[in-house]
Formats: sequence, C-alpha cells, structure tokens
Amino acid sequence: MRTLAFIMRGTAGLVLLALISPTCHEIRAETRPSKESDSAIGNTVHGEAEQEPINAECPTTTDDDVWLISTRQLGCPSWNNESHVDLKVSQYSGSGDWTESGLDELLDSESRQTIIYVHGNRVSADEAITRAWAAFSVLKGELAAPPMRLIIWSWPSDQIHGQLRDIRDKAFRTDLEGQYMGWFLSQIDAKTRVSLIGYSYGARIATGAMHVLGGGTICGRSTPLAHASGNRSPIQVVLIAAAMDNYWLAPGGCHDRFSSFADRLLVFYNSCDPLLKRYRLIEKRGRPVALGYTGARGLDDDLSARTKQCDVYCSVGKTHSEAAFLSSAEVVQCVKKLLLLHVVPEVKERRPSNFEG
Repeated sequence: MRTLAFIMRGTAGLVLLALISPTCHEIRAETRPSKESDSAIGNTVHGEAEQEPINAECPTTTDDDVWLISTRQLGCPSWNNESHVDLKVSQYSGSGDWTESGLDELLDSESRQTIIYVHGNRVSADEAITRAWAAFSVLKGELAAPPMRLIIWSWPSDQIHGQLRDIRDKAFRTDLEGQYMGWFLSQIDAKTRVSLIGYSYGARIATGAMHVLGGGTICGRSTPLAHASGNRSPIQVVLIAAAMDNYWLAPGGCHDRFSSFADRLLVFYNSCDPLLKRYRLIEKRGRPVALGYTGARGLDDDLSARTKQCDVYCSVGKTHSEAAFLSSAEVVQCVKKLLLLHVVPEVKERRPSNFEG
C-alpha cells in the first residue's frame, strides 16, 4: 500500500509539473526574449537578412528623373538653421553614373509626378539604390503615364552590433528620419503630386514625415516647415509590411497628424508574417502590435474612407521579404492603380469610390 501511495504521489507530481512547466516557460518568454526569438527578430523582422536578393541595376537610359537623397551623414537635427538641412543629393545621369548635386537643383528640376521610396533596416547605401529601383521598376511597370521622378530616400540603416540593440536604435532613428523627410516634403512645390512608398521601417519614416508635415511633433520636437498650407496637393501613401504600432495613425496616436495632407492610403499587411508577429520585442515595456501584421487600427471615419487595406498572406506567405511583396500580383496591381490616380488632374473630392476594387 505504501508503495502504491508513493507511486500515486509521484505520478501526481509529474502531472503537476507538466502543467506548470508551460506556464513558467510562457512567463520567461514574455519577460526575457529567448535566443531564438532574439535572433529571428534581429535577423529579419526589420532587417531583410533572410530576403531573396533583389537584382535590378539602374538602366543605362531612362526617361524618368531619378534622384538620391541621403541622410546617412546626419545626426540628430538641432534646427539651429531653420532654412537648411544638409541633405546629400545626387542625380542619376542615365548612363550608369551618379552626379553630386544639391537640394535646390532637385527642387528646381522639371515638375513631374514624384515617387519617394523608403527602404527598410539593414540596407547599405548601395543596396538602397538597388532596392528602390527594383521596387520602382516593378510597381511602375508598363504604366501608361508620362515620365516620373523617383527619389530614393537613403537613411543610415547599416547593421550595428547586437540584435535587439540594432532594431531599437533604428526605431529611434526613424523618428529623426520622419523629421528630416517632413522638412523635405515641405520644400517641394505644393502643386507637385507626390506618392510615398515605405517598406518595413521605411513605412514608419513615411508616416512620421506626413505627421510632421501636418504640424505634428516627434519626440516633443516641432519641425520648421515651408509651403505647408491647405493648398498643398495631397500625398498618396503606400505602406508595405509596416514596422510600426498599428494604432499610430488613429486619433491620439504618435502619427495622428498623418491624414492632414494624405489623400489615399494603401496598406499591405501579412497576418502570417512570423517576424512582425514578434514586433512586441521592440519595446522594453508594453506589447505593441505591428501595423504590418494586423493592418491599421482605430482610424477615424475620414481617413478610413480613404484607406484600402490588404492582407496579402495568400500571395506573400510566411515571410517578411520585400521581394515577396514585390512579386505579388495583388500588391503590384493595387499600387499601379493608385499611381494612375495621380496621372490625372488633382482630385478635389476625397471620395473612396475611385479607390475601391
């Protein structure tokens, strides 16, 4: 009997241990990221290290006007000189070379429909050009439109030591980039039709810039603006796998002034993205959810009517790969339709009917 009782107590103990162990593991996982999670999010959620290579060299000839703006040499903005930011500007010659230029030359260049592409994290200066041109080539495709102006926004996203340190430091950097880009957007002629396309952390920069353009502050700082008036041509925005909190565009969110000059918003998210699923690791406290994982939440009625959101997990799959998004027919066709809206004269009424489908 004693032996039987001993066996029963031992069995009960093992069952209890089996029930407790997953709970303990769950608690440890929430309080301290596992090496597997740390490595995974560090490698690809904001990084693209797992991505398929994108091969698209700049063409030797092009009718499009291609520019490169780099902030890789800039630190935190002080705004001591409110009339100038030392952006590094280059123009593509069309013969395979880049020519150093200046912001005034870019702003004085022939007015064209303008697309600004913002890359994600862990992208070198050279790769930023390759990725932007690849995206532009795919998304524009055989679009029946006059020559456009492509602006590649190259920000300091090279990998730094430490997985979580890298993604957290780059998250802080996107705040600075939002200020720089917001300032730049305010310099563009108000009549210019502009489309912003941001991937991963680049999406976070794009919405931050729009927030600044609308008079919002970032990190408690306001940004000096020019030509920011109600007469500005509204800007169309495309967010791809956005590495930003899903409520930031909602009233009271960090980028809630986004809609001030936004015309239409196109959001591509992936509910099967295994890396944005771990987006919460970006914050030391709290459990933020990525917009690129769930779509934008809490939008007011006005912005919601001008927004189209697409969960493209069926065509993209379980990946955070930029190449996978650019290979999706759904993504490409929706962006082309959005770009076509800017080929015609400015739309005066903000009605969703032209954007549905």
